[in-house]
Formats: sequence, structure tokens, C-alpha cells
Amino acid sequence: MKRERQVIKLLMAKVALALALALAGHALAADTSAEKRRVIMQVNDDDQDTWEQALRLAENMQQNGGGKDKIDVEIAAFGPGVLMFLSDSSVASRVTKAAQNGVQLRACAYTLNVRKLSPDKLAPGVKTVPFAALEVVDKQKEGWSYIKP
Repeated sequence: MKRERQVIKLLMAKVALALALALAGHALAADTSAEKRRVIMQVNDDDQDTWEQALRLAENMQQNGGGKDKIDVEIAAFGPGVLMFLSDSSVASRVTKAAQNGVQLRACAYTLNVRKLSPDKLAPGVKTVPFAALEVVDKQKEGWSYIKP
């Protein structure tokens, strides 16, 4: 019974994400505003599926939003989420590709310090910010849109 509820919950989450991606893609494609869009995503867990969703969403936003010249996308990670920014993580190659495509990737220096992880262990293209949770707050104050995949 518990397993069935977990499967149903996971299925509902995937359907909701697919719908959100479709709606976001449609909204982005329809907007002809000259103002550059700015989106910050927060990921604070090390679940591979969550990271795949976040990276796919960043890629889709760039493709449907007119390219990296028309939209800034940042992913800020803290807590267990910083583990996926490490060069040996299961999504490290996707993280590096996202950075090469202009996605701004920010790891929490505070979390790295607490976990005794050196910033030189981060995948290429990942930079640190002093405290990623405050990075999210500050970006929102600057008018960035917030998404939590």
C-alpha cells in the first residue's frame, strides 16, 4: 500500500512537471517583450531526477525563451543539492554542458565549508556564492522569477 502511494505520488509529480514545462514553454514562446527575462531556480536536494528536471527546464527555457541572449537562467544549490555540482556527481556532465550553454550555476560556499568540500571539487563552470539561500532572496528582490523544480 505504501509503495503504491509512492508510485502514484511520483507519477502525479511527473505529470505536474510535464504540464508546467508545456505551459512555461508556451508562455515563453508567446512573449515578444524586449526586456531580458531572469529566472532563478533553487535545488536543495541531491535527487538525480530533480536535477535532471532542473537542468532540462533550464535548457528548455533557453530554447523557448529566445536563447541565452534573451533569458538569464541561474541554478542555486545548497544543502545536499551542492553534491550534484561536484565533478564526480551523476549529473556532472549535464551540469558542465549547462554552464557551457550559459546557465549560471551557483554552489553555496557555506554548505561546502560545513561539508568540508573544497570548491575545486566542483564541476567546470560552477561558481560559489557565500550563502545560496540568500542568493535566491536577493535575486527575487532584483526582479528575478523564482522556480523550484
